[in-house]
Amino acid sequence: MKRPLLFCVGVAGVIIVVTVWAQTSLISGHFYFRFPQPAAYRLEESAVSRQSADAKVEWLKGWPQNGSINFVEFGSRVVLHVQSTNSLPRLLAGSPLTLSRMVAGNVFIFQAPDAPAAVGEAQRLAQQPGVLASYPVVRQVASLHGPYAPQPDDQYFTEQWYLEQRNTNGAVTGPDLNVRAAWPYTRGEGVVVAVADLGVELVHPDLAPRVADALNHNFSDSSTNGQPFGRDRNWAHGTEVAGLIAAEGNNGIGMIGAAPGAQLASWVIFNSNQTLVSDEQLMDMYQFASNVVSVQNHSWGHSREVQEAPTLLEEIGISNAVTFGREGRGVVMVRSGGNFRTRGDNADDDGYLSDPRVIAVAAVWVDGRAASGSEPGACLLVAAPSGDSAGDGTIKLFTTDLLGRDGVNQIQFLPPNEDLWDYVFNGLGFSGTSASAPLVSGVVALMLSANPNLTWSLTARVFASATTLASACRTRVRRSHWRGVGRIVRQPPASR
Repeated sequence: MKRPLLFCVGVAGVIIVVTVWAQTSLISGHFYFRFPQPAAYRLEESAVSRQSADAKVEWLKGWPQNGSINFVEFGSRVVLHVQSTNSLPRLLAGSPLTLSRMVAGNVFIFQAPDAPAAVGEAQRLAQQPGVLASYPVVRQVASLHGPYAPQPDDQYFTEQWYLEQRNTNGAVTGPDLNVRAAWPYTRGEGVVVAVADLGVELVHPDLAPRVADALNHNFSDSSTNGQPFGRDRNWAHGTEVAGLIAAEGNNGIGMIGAAPGAQLASWVIFNSNQTLVSDEQLMDMYQFASNVVSVQNHSWGHSREVQEAPTLLEEIGISNAVTFGREGRGVVMVRSGGNFRTRGDNADDDGYLSDPRVIAVAAVWVDGRAASGSEPGACLLVAAPSGDSAGDGTIKLFTTDLLGRDGVNQIQFLPPNEDLWDYVFNGLGFSGTSASAPLVSGVVALMLSANPNLTWSLTARVFASATTLASACRTRVRRSHWRGVGRIVRQPPASR
């Protein structure tokens, strides 16, 4: 096997060393081209091995060596751009390429016998002096700019700024999830999201149609009752989470969730005195119905100012869910990133959050800045909108509450808004990373509904590497210890 050749490319004063493999790349599956910018690709080997004299391979899939999961396809023709046409006899001596067309004075397209031959020749030519560009003709994945879902008829949708934040002329004014771009394709159908929390108001008119009753479970008393133990404001947390994920849409009342077609399972993991259940019960919780439940939302975590990790039993439960859940594709676990920034806490110190098998979520405020309590940390993968107590404390998330006088909102409203006390909003609204995590869980439900074959790890990689996210939101990919890799939000244009 030939040794790799090292090419040094100067970019903006920085020397980048690019490894270029010679013809043995047909075996290794790695190739180097010039577009004219240098780029390395890993090509599928199975297609080459399947090739026969009777069935030649016309297209080969390739994945950039930068870690992107977005593939392209390379064909059986080679694009060649040379400094001088006088070099063509030297470059093409003994080559199987035949001239197909001249595009410009020194740009040509050559036909190869098949796609493997094209990629091999394109790589060989890319290494030659006087060659400005050499690559196989390429086709990229693209999609039509499809329909935009009509505005839902839910009574208070316009209060849900985290789903759509626009002014009266339609211009984007702040971060939002842009889910109306995803809803024409999927609304989360076929995906069950478990809310591991204090319990959910299962008879709430915006939640009842979405509840998968057979999957509700109380891990404190081993019952199938997913309702919270109490009825005051301290027991509304799970209901607030559930509404953001999958509140029923287009029913003319209340709100709509990020994934209004998904189903909900209520898992009660706190005792009647609001202490967490034992690690044995948590183990059972993590792996409960793991071939049916696709996503788990955990808007809770360690609260002490010490480093804490999951116990041995919890690790077993998490490992079983991720390894064997969803028929081996793994349950996707979403966790809130913690709200103790003001006392100096760091999400990295919480073993629940620093586990690489979970999606750890930070919170950003209505203007895109990190929420005042959202903890920093290298483990944070993404951030999503949430309410904040900063400023006048009134810009928070609209979501479901315990019914009537129970829960957080105990204000009785007059018609036609008499059902408003079944929701929280404005100063009584939901905030913190407990609110941003369920929005991410909703987006994950959209992703898995659109592509059920996504594994837990590939789902996380989409958040980490994509510039668009499942057509549901546009991510600004930038590493931040406050916001993670990106924000699952659509940002308004930068001011000039």
